[in-house]
Amino acid sequence: MAAKQDVAPRAQRLAALGAVAFLAVATAFAFGRVFVGHAATWKLLAAAVLSVGLAALLERRSLLLATVVSAIALLVVIGVLVFPGTTWFGLPTRETLHAALEALGRVGHDAHVQVAPSEPLRPLILAALTAVWTASFSAHALAIRAGSPLLSVLPPVALVGFADTVLEDGARPFYALLLLAAALLVVFMDGLRRIRQWGPVWSSPGRRRLSSVAGRGARRVGVTAVIAALAFPGVLPGFRSDALIDFSSGSGQGTHLDPFISIRNNLARSQPVPLYKITSTDETGNAFPAYWRAYTLDLFNGEAWTTSDPSGERGTTIAPPMGLSQTVQAPADATTIVSQKVELLQDQHDLALPLAYPAVAVSGPMGEVRYNAQLGTVTAPGTLAADTSYTVTSDVVIPTPEQLDAVTMSSPDRRYVYLPRSTPPVIADIAQRWTANVSPATPYRRILAIMDRLSETGGFVYDERVDPRDDANALVDFLTKTKRGFCQQFAAAMAVLVRELNYPARVAVGYRSGQPAGPKSYLVSTHDAHAWVEVYFPGYGWLPFEPTPKRPNPVGSIENSYLNPAPPAATGGDGRGATGNGTAGSQSASGPGSCIVGGRRAPATSSLCSGNRNIRPEGFAGAHGAGGATGGFITPDDGYGVPLRLVLSILLLLGLVLLVVIPAVKWGARLRIAHRRGSPRETVLAAFRLFDGEAADLGLGRRSGETLLEYRRRLDERVRFSDGQLGRLAAAATRAAYADGEIEPAEARAALADAKVAIRDVRRDTGVTRRLLGVYRPGI
Repeated sequence: MAAKQDVAPRAQRLAALGAVAFLAVATAFAFGRVFVGHAATWKLLAAAVLSVGLAALLERRSLLLATVVSAIALLVVIGVLVFPGTTWFGLPTRETLHAALEALGRVGHDAHVQVAPSEPLRPLILAALTAVWTASFSAHALAIRAGSPLLSVLPPVALVGFADTVLEDGARPFYALLLLAAALLVVFMDGLRRIRQWGPVWSSPGRRRLSSVAGRGARRVGVTAVIAALAFPGVLPGFRSDALIDFSSGSGQGTHLDPFISIRNNLARSQPVPLYKITSTDETGNAFPAYWRAYTLDLFNGEAWTTSDPSGERGTTIAPPMGLSQTVQAPADATTIVSQKVELLQDQHDLALPLAYPAVAVSGPMGEVRYNAQLGTVTAPGTLAADTSYTVTSDVVIPTPEQLDAVTMSSPDRRYVYLPRSTPPVIADIAQRWTANVSPATPYRRILAIMDRLSETGGFVYDERVDPRDDANALVDFLTKTKRGFCQQFAAAMAVLVRELNYPARVAVGYRSGQPAGPKSYLVSTHDAHAWVEVYFPGYGWLPFEPTPKRPNPVGSIENSYLNPAPPAATGGDGRGATGNGTAGSQSASGPGSCIVGGRRAPATSSLCSGNRNIRPEGFAGAHGAGGATGGFITPDDGYGVPLRLVLSILLLLGLVLLVVIPAVKWGARLRIAHRRGSPRETVLAAFRLFDGEAADLGLGRRSGETLLEYRRRLDERVRFSDGQLGRLAAAATRAAYADGEIEPAEARAALADAKVAIRDVRRDTGVTRRLLGVYRPGI
C-alpha cells in the first residue's frame, strides 16, 4: 500500500481534543469563583481555550518546542489580558515584562492578605491565568501525547480543589458535576482510542458515529458515577462540618488593611467592625483627631500605586525606648505635639501600626519594631493580639498658607515625581487646565486647586459601589467621564496630577479619625479605612491633602491652617485656582517654546519643563493649529494610550489583504500543479490532488485512512456526477499510485479533463455559503 492507514481518524482526534477543551473550560469556570465578578472568569476561560488550541496545533511537534511556544504565547496573553496598557499593538514590551515581574513579586503578599472571593487584582489575575494556562496545556499533553487520561485530570482537579479550599461558600455541586463530567469524557475518549486499536469503531456519515459495541454501557456508567458523586458525600458523617485542620492564614475577626486592596471590602461591610480605640491629645491636653496612617504608596507604574516596602523589611530595627529619627525638622510654630494611646479591639495581622504622622516615639509590648524614616511607617514584628495597646508621640506639622506660599519645591527622591511614559498625555493637560489661573501662582496654591477641583468644584461624586480598576485608561475615564469613585480613585488621581506638575506626591493608606468614644477618644472601625494624598514641602515634610468629597481632613477645620486658608484678594478667579469652565491660560501647550517631557508635550512655562526629568525643548504647531480655539491642548476625545483607530485600521487592512491573498495563493499553487511538466504518472496524481483539494474546500475531501474506492463511493452518494468522470479519475489515480506499468500521455490528459468536470459537478451540488468559505480554507 502507498500509505499506512491512520490509527486516529480525524473525527476521533477532534472528539478527543473537544473533551480536553471541555475539561479546561470546566476548570477555568470553577476556578474563576475565587474572584469577585465575571470579568476574571472570562479571562480564565479565554486562556484555557487558547492554551488547548495552541497545544493542539503543536501536537505533532516535539514537546520541548510546544512548551517554549506555549510559554511565549502565555506572555502575550498576560500582556493583553492583564497589562494591556504596556503592550505594543498587543505584543509584550519591556514594560510588560517589568509590570509582570513586579506583580509576580506581590502575588504572595496579596494572596496572604486577601479573603476569597477577592477583587481581581493584577498580581492574583496574573497567577490565576498562569495556573489555568499551565493546567490546560498539561492536561492536553497528558491526555493526547502521553495517552494518560487519569493523569491529565490531576492538574485541573488541583486547581479546583484550591478554589474549594480558599472559598467559604459551602458545597457547590454544579462545579463538581461539570468537572466530573469533563473528566469522564476525557477518560471515555481515551477508551475509544484504545478500543479502536482492536478494530474500527467509526462508521460513515449518516449512521451512528460510535458502534454499539464500543459505546455499550458507557453512558449508563457515566451517569451512575455522576449521580453517585453528587449524592453520596451528603450522607457521609461530618459533611459540611469544620475542617479537622485549619490551614487558613488567620482569624476571620482579625484586621487586614492592605494598600488599596482591603479598603473597598471594609467600606462594603454591612456592619462596621470596631478595630481600635485611640485616645489622642495635643500638647495642651485637648482632643486631637488625626489620620491614623499605616502604609505609604510611593511607586506608580502607570496603572496602580504600590509601596516599595510592604513588610517593613527596609526599615531600621529599633528597640525600646523607641525614639524615631526624622528626615525633616519643621519650624516650631508649625508643629503640634500629639500623644496617642492605641488599643487593639481585634487581632491585628498586619504589621503596620496605625499612628499620627510623623511619629517621633513609639512604646509598647511588641518588642522591637522596624522604622522606615523615608516612608514614615512603623511595623511590628508579628501579629498583635486584641487588648494590646501601644503609645505614640507625633509631631504633626500644620503650617499656614503664607508659610507654604514661600516654599520653593524640590523632591527628596526622584521616585516621588516619576511618571512612566505610558501615562496618557491628557492627564498633563488636565493638571495644567485646573491650575491655570491660580493666584498667587505658587506650587501650594496649584496643589490646593487640584484638591478643591476633586473634592468640591469639579462635579465629582463619592460612590463606594464603583469597582476599582487598574488599567492605563481608568484614571482618564475617572477624570473626564464617570467622575464617581471612593477614596482610592480620588487619592490616585490627585497624586498623579500633582506629579504631572513635577511636585513630589505619594498616597497614604490608613484610617480616618473615627467616631468620638469619649472626651478625647475615637472609635476606629472598618468603615474608617481610607486613602489620601501627601505632598512634600521642603522644610515641612510630607503634608496630607484630602481630595475625596465628604471626607474632610481632620486638621482642615483649624483656623488659617494650610487646608483652611483665608480668602485671597480678588484675582478674577475663585481663589483656589480652577476656573469655572476649566479652560487653559494664554500659553498654549503646543505653541513655540514647549518641551518634550517623558515623551509628552508640555508648555514651556510649566513646571514640567523645569524639573529633573529628561527634557528636550521643541517648538511645534498645536494639535488644532497654532493659536487655535482650544489653545493647543489635547481634549479627552482626541485619544490616548493605545491608538485604537490606528489598530482598527491596521486590522481592517490586514483583513482585506487576506481576503485577496489567500484565494490568490491557492489559485496560483493549483495552477502551477496543473501545468507542471512531468511524467504521465505524475500528471494523473496531480489531477487527483487538484480534485481532492477543491473537494476539501467544500468539506468533501478525502478522509485520513480512506481508500480511493471508499472515497469515490462516498462522493457518489453526495454528488450527482455527469458521466462517470470521478470513477475514471479514481481508477487512473489507483493505477498511477500502485501499478507498475506505464501511463499513456493520453490517459494523463483525460485525467486532467475528468478532474475539471468532477470539480464543476461538486461545486454545482454545494451551497453558495460553503463555496465562499471554502475559498479561505487553509491548504492546497
